[in-house]
Amino acid sequence: MSPRRKKAPPQEADNGVADPLEQLQRQCREDATRVQQGRFRLDWKRALDKIKDFQLADPHRYVLEVVQAAVAGGATSVEVETDSDDVVLTFDGRAYSRRELERLFDYLFTREPELEPLRQLALGVNAALGLRPRFVAVDSGDGQQGFRLRLSSHEDMEVSALPAGQALEGTRVQVRDRISFKVISRAVGEAVEAGLLREACRHLPVPLMLGGHDLRQPLEEGRARLAFDVSGVRGELVLPDDASVTAPPAI
Repeated sequence: MSPRRKKAPPQEADNGVADPLEQLQRQCREDATRVQQGRFRLDWKRALDKIKDFQLADPHRYVLEVVQAAVAGGATSVEVETDSDDVVLTFDGRAYSRRELERLFDYLFTREPELEPLRQLALGVNAALGLRPRFVAVDSGDGQQGFRLRLSSHEDMEVSALPAGQALEGTRVQVRDRISFKVISRAVGEAVEAGLLREACRHLPVPLMLGGHDLRQPLEEGRARLAFDVSGVRGELVLPDDASVTAPPAI
């Protein structure tokens, strides 16, 4: 009997980069032009195919990326509305300029902490396009002036100024679905996005309102609690009342 060959270990993604977004960033930067230290300008035509191919495993999770953009941008609350063919998220905090909306997908590749809201928004809009919606619209303003990014695909993007008196203070993201069986089923049930928000945003640091109800859930009571905020990661540890505690061994 001939000896069995060992299977080769799975290879990491291109050049040792295992994370899909990191790999996408590296591939697109190969075609980019450095404009200053830490900043790149993409060759949009070359990067477009790679950006379109980059999608979340479940494109409906775009809604979580948009919520992360809201929190990263200093929102004090997030309002969610759903109906048979629309999902709309509205939040205050950081507003986006015309230029930022025009070059939104460039921010998929930023690593600068102050641009994290734009990166998360770009991830969300890119994922939403994976659902092949009728359109995605991003309205953003400071209460005095505002701009709208409307797109139905990566190639069909337009940014326009909002009419006088219609500039909101904050940002609104709307995803309009195409007429389909999914739209009909949503007329009598809950949107997939609502279920994802309930599951993933139970401990969001700001109110997350859907249908007049805050989707957040308080942590259970416990015998001890410890809140932490380290390197941008916030959370709280709770030791349940019924947890068994073993004393450390004596020395």
